[in-house]
Amino acid sequence: MELAAILHNNGTISQYYTYQRSEDYVVVYPQGYDKHWQGPSYATEGVDDLRFTSDLLAHMESEYCIDSSRVYASGKSNGGGFVDLLACSDAGDAFAAFAMASAALYTDTSLDSCTKRRAILESHGDQDTTIPYHPQRAWSPNRITYYGDRSKLDDWLNQMALYFRFENITQDPKKTLLASSYLRGQVQQWIRPRLHEVLHQNIDTEGIFNSWDNYVKAIRNIYGLSNEKQVAIRVIQHLKQKTSTSQYTAKFREYSGKTGWDDQALLTMYYTGLKDDVKDELMRSGGSHDTLELMIQDAIEIDDKLYERKMEKRHNGQYRGRSGYNSTSWTGGSRRDPDAMELDIIQRKPKGKGMRGAKGHYARDCRGRKVRPQEQLNMMLVKEPIDEANDGRGAYDVSKLVEETEDGTRP
Repeated sequence: MELAAILHNNGTISQYYTYQRSEDYVVVYPQGYDKHWQGPSYATEGVDDLRFTSDLLAHMESEYCIDSSRVYASGKSNGGGFVDLLACSDAGDAFAAFAMASAALYTDTSLDSCTKRRAILESHGDQDTTIPYHPQRAWSPNRITYYGDRSKLDDWLNQMALYFRFENITQDPKKTLLASSYLRGQVQQWIRPRLHEVLHQNIDTEGIFNSWDNYVKAIRNIYGLSNEKQVAIRVIQHLKQKTSTSQYTAKFREYSGKTGWDDQALLTMYYTGLKDDVKDELMRSGGSHDTLELMIQDAIEIDDKLYERKMEKRHNGQYRGRSGYNSTSWTGGSRRDPDAMELDIIQRKPKGKGMRGAKGHYARDCRGRKVRPQEQLNMMLVKEPIDEANDGRGAYDVSKLVEETEDGTRP
């Protein structure tokens, strides 16, 4: 029998093989590790899908009567890209032919890296928007536009720097004009008259279009933070760890570079903002924290271990809300059904109901049978001397009991 291996795209299974034939055949649908196939940058590092495919083929041949001369591989998208990788590798020697649909060719970008002579069929729609058939730029103007937000100026400048490097743009006049095309809103209104002079009169009055540094300086003067250093210092001084050490570190690094402080000053401020339990473990570890990076590395590692220990206690039922106290709250399961004698204890009586159930009906207001108070009998012991030779100490004669009514009179 012939064998066809169908490889899924990124995350989902491919369409099942529904072609009806008179002769017998076997179709296998392998699953990539973490729903990916080897090749793209998002694939799991260290996973060898080529070896996996060879092992899969060997297993199928040992379990079924497979004609080794009629083994085929087909894939879509990410699976199609792996089929291309398989066809161009030594592992592809076991396959007779390959077919790809909308293949994502991450590993074959030069189009001439495959030196194997293979039978390959590739199909791709020219209207595909997920994996475009026609080459497209990786950058879109909508992704790097700037509207004048002071807090986002540095991010926009970094994006422009990446764009220049990606497109290999090195001339300053080209950089400034290209960056101006991505300005929007109020910052676009600011650049419009200056851009008009350059484009229509070839005049650069302020000298910002012939120098990228001057261009950045001009924008910073208008839309940058004038007190950026003071703001960064104030944030660092009041920054405290409230979540994980990783998040605290990310926030600390965001502002530490703008303070102008040296490494020792930043190390002191970083340690000050850590949680007390992390500080305690840092002291116990006895490690060398001569630099900020060493301190950050140990603090993150300690915080991760503390979190893992906390989760371990919680899953093992040892975690308590307050130290030294066990939880008494109901944690599930069937509650005990009360006995009939206990119903009056656990069920509150209707509001406003008295002894007979009528509203406002209490025993003291009842017109029915008068309840005669019972007389209370109290037994008293009369202290009388029994033996005069008793060193003067009296003794109780328990044989003499006197009855006394509730009003204190004796019968």
